[in-house]
Amino acid sequence: MSKINTLKCAQSLVFQELLLLIKFSANMKENFDILFLKKNNPNFATALLTHDNDEEHKLKLICGLDETFEVDGIQLTSRHSRKTQAEKNLKNINTDADVHVYGIGLGDEIRILQSKITPNHKIYVYVLCPKLLLQLLECTQNFAPLFKQTPNTEFILDNFPDKLPENRLCILPELILEPAFQNRTKLKLRTALDCHYSQKIFKKTGENRIKKALLKNAEALKREQALHLAKLSSCSQAIVIASGPSLEHAFTTIKALRKEGAVTIAAETALTYLESQNFIPDYVITIDDLAGGYAGDKFMKDMAAYRSCILLYAPWSNQKIWKYYSGPHVYIPFAKTFKYLPMLKKTGDSLWCSGSVMHAQTALAVALGADKVFLAGVDLCYDGEYTHVGIKKANDPYISGDTPCEILCNDGKLRPTQGNFMQYLEDLEDYIAVHPEVEFVNLSERGARIKGCAFIQTKDNI
Repeated sequence: MSKINTLKCAQSLVFQELLLLIKFSANMKENFDILFLKKNNPNFATALLTHDNDEEHKLKLICGLDETFEVDGIQLTSRHSRKTQAEKNLKNINTDADVHVYGIGLGDEIRILQSKITPNHKIYVYVLCPKLLLQLLECTQNFAPLFKQTPNTEFILDNFPDKLPENRLCILPELILEPAFQNRTKLKLRTALDCHYSQKIFKKTGENRIKKALLKNAEALKREQALHLAKLSSCSQAIVIASGPSLEHAFTTIKALRKEGAVTIAAETALTYLESQNFIPDYVITIDDLAGGYAGDKFMKDMAAYRSCILLYAPWSNQKIWKYYSGPHVYIPFAKTFKYLPMLKKTGDSLWCSGSVMHAQTALAVALGADKVFLAGVDLCYDGEYTHVGIKKANDPYISGDTPCEILCNDGKLRPTQGNFMQYLEDLEDYIAVHPEVEFVNLSERGARIKGCAFIQTKDNI
């Protein structure tokens, strides 16, 4: 090790001792940085200090060519060259426009932006981890001047924009830390980061499976009928029944609403539970190329029970669920169908769907004229040992991956979820937003919070 690096590490060891002294000081909050922040940006300081009692992080100073912190085992910035890393993070940022920064790290990106931002434009910094920021202010030197009120930089703790701005960057480790704070924003950022990669993976996997399934179904589809919404009876209320773990808790309410005239629209994976309760819905929808293969095994064990239930299926669905179906059944003429089967007559009405059967169920409810739509079992998360389709993980044939993140639910608790669920949720919220004429009600206490869909307390979930 060079003399310079030896000296830097020795200085770091002294600095770590200072950290401990500061941490256990009775007057910890009155160090230079906190006092500076209170004086120069009092409103921001007041809002930030409301998080003083949040759970503390474990901080460890890391000494390399540069110095950084390890936060709960996650390295916050580069330990080799923080400036070089910050410049790479800013490579695609336009400084001739407003810049939106999610997270702060050790402030390296913000300092560079403050020196480069053009006049009449601003840097909006969204604080993702307020407790971490407080701890850094408590144990670092000359960090607070970053937060001095200036015309070109604004630090924000709440009222984050609903849509992610285009000219943005984020401090990646902060998307994992403090998951309950600004939970949806962090998940949106993670979804956005994964989006391009996910699309590439889908084209190599799901897209190929759909193409093969369509080609296999081509001859049989010529004898099938397409969906015509005008042939279906209208309704004023509908229940979208998904297969989340909370379905069981909403079931009493579902039965009561059905007695009052609400139409029931179930996902195929919800049938496992519904059949155990001798409950056959008015509609079943399946859009997955794999789930239909479990018809006769996991569900629809007695096909005759579905004589009065209308089945809507994707043209690429497994023939086990539709070819010998006993009741009325029609395929949904999704545009993708004609991409691979141009010989099939283009007829009928499609339904909006962005990847989840729950989307098609919701679109059908609206298409039937419902002015009030209840969502049951639309959890978009796991609950303990139960997956998103309400089956124990060890027994779940539909499980589609790990659960790398958590989402805030209607009961105020965080539950594990998957990245694709977050995209489904965002798309559902966008769909709800363009249908203000419809009242959406969420019956899933243990499910994810859905913007525009009010959660109501019922006897089931009290």
